[in-house]
Amino acid sequence: MGQQCGVCIPCIIRRASLHAGGISRDVEYIFQSLAKVMNEIDRRDDLIALRIAITQKSTLKIGTWIAKSGPLPTAEFDNFKQVFKDGLDEVESYLLSENIV
Repeated sequence: MGQQCGVCIPCIIRRASLHAGGISRDVEYIFQSLAKVMNEIDRRDDLIALRIAITQKSTLKIGTWIAKSGPLPTAEFDNFKQVFKDGLDEVESYLLSENIV
């Protein structure tokens, strides 16, 4: 398996999940330090997008936000909203621990 970058959305979600689970494996990423990535104009877009999302989560209606992704089963919509909120909270907690937000 190839080395993971550590800064794309999937990598950040993975890192946030490991952080939330208290798992501190020594995973080698191409970019170990997220703080340093903030100085990399060509690599920081995903981090900036997540920072914006975290800022907007308190002002935007989550249901409207996730509905923009496409049709979702009405019966499960509240569950989707909760998963989205929990995931964004998890990412926020991780980015706070890395001094990104």
